[in-house]
Amino acid sequence: MKKLLFILIGFGASVTLKADTIDYCHVYFNHVKKWEFNLSQRKDIQLKISQLKSSDTMVVFYFNDKPCHDCSTTFYLADKQGHELMKNSSNINSDGGFRIAMSDLLKLGDTAGLKNFAIYIQAESKLSNKILLFSVSIQ
Repeated sequence: MKKLLFILIGFGASVTLKADTIDYCHVYFNHVKKWEFNLSQRKDIQLKISQLKSSDTMVVFYFNDKPCHDCSTTFYLADKQGHELMKNSSNINSDGGFRIAMSDLLKLGDTAGLKNFAIYIQAESKLSNKILLFSVSIQ
């Protein structure tokens, strides 16, 4: 009877813990980590235009639990429809991340009349599809 109980507990634990390979990202604003989430928690970051300075920067770091030391990663800044506005390629394990100067983001917004953006990633070690990390709204 005890063996059956252990088997049932083990099976129940494996069912509830099956999502152990989740990609996640950290978002820093002016060198301070402001947001941290995994890709199953789509996030909308809202920035108030009245509180932004041209010297402000946002840096996005992407992590996964299946590292590929030689794989390249491309970050994309796009509009809400997925049209590419800016991109940056780097090694997936580099410390560089994806840097976005708020002055550049505001210029893009003014030029194209945009207030909503999306950050995508395309990793060589994953399928070739772009993956939405989060969206950014300027209010």
